[in-house]
Amino acid sequence: MVDGATWRRVRVLSAGHTELSSMRPYETLREALRPSLEGIRGEHLVETVEPVWLRQAAEVLPELEALFDGPSVGNPLRPDEESMRKSEALARIILAQGGLGPTMIVLEDIHWCDDDSMQVLAQLGNRLVRSQVLLCLTYRRFEAEQSASVWSGIGKLEAIPSGSRLVLGPLSDSEVRELVARQAGPAGLAGELAALTGGNPLFVIESLRQPQDLAVGLDPEEPVELELALPTSIADALLRRVGALSPTALQVLQGLAAMAEPTSTRLAAAVAGLDRRTTLEALHEAVEQGLIIDDDGLCRFNHDQTRRAVYDKIPEADRTE
Repeated sequence: MVDGATWRRVRVLSAGHTELSSMRPYETLREALRPSLEGIRGEHLVETVEPVWLRQAAEVLPELEALFDGPSVGNPLRPDEESMRKSEALARIILAQGGLGPTMIVLEDIHWCDDDSMQVLAQLGNRLVRSQVLLCLTYRRFEAEQSASVWSGIGKLEAIPSGSRLVLGPLSDSEVRELVARQAGPAGLAGELAALTGGNPLFVIESLRQPQDLAVGLDPEEPVELELALPTSIADALLRRVGALSPTALQVLQGLAAMAEPTSTRLAAAVAGLDRRTTLEALHEAVEQGLIIDDDGLCRFNHDQTRRAVYDKIPEADRTE
């Protein structure tokens, strides 16, 4: 998407969140907007945004102070008013990015966004429709749903007339091969990665970031059989999702993980030692959490990495292969 926008001469501003972003107000917004505060674009901001808003925005974007000599904000406000005015100031800075031509702002991993930045984004509202600014947010749904402010803000942005959500599905085997090639991995690794990750792009990339000596001595074109360790970042994300399950749903999932193959609901109930109705309710919960798939009456994990994350939580004495 970014490459396509750049090819069409759309200016792109981007930044990514980390797990620490929620504790660092405005950090990612500041990183994304910083390139627009220099040179001609910075001077254009001064000409198009009212001084009172520039002064307020400068509390978050100190680079603005060198561009203008405007009046002070005024009398002190209550904390809630101060927060809203700062959000409005930053919203105006964002909307002004389209003043010199179409601009796309990409904020990745918004599920880790801090509450203050999310308030700014939600405050943009319908004004985005009339601007030349395209706001693109990426997120993992489960993590986003854990933050009330993030999930509410995403909902508000999707509700505006031009808002939409693009749900990304798994990569095909050929797309996994292409991704492996781009990461300079051996082509023979693609088939194994596709099977282990279910085509999940994040899982493929994180697996490829493991020690490069995996590829030493391998024929680049020969199929590779190996046991990839579950990357910590992936395991943590999966285990947070598993940890949100009810005890009954977790019990059923652990049975599925031990069987390691698509399983009927009747067999799942027998393995878990539960009645069928309780098992069906537990399986429905796991489907809603995006952990398993209902495949024509058979239940299976959405990818083997999820199964492995669940299996690793089973006490050693209870495991079976």
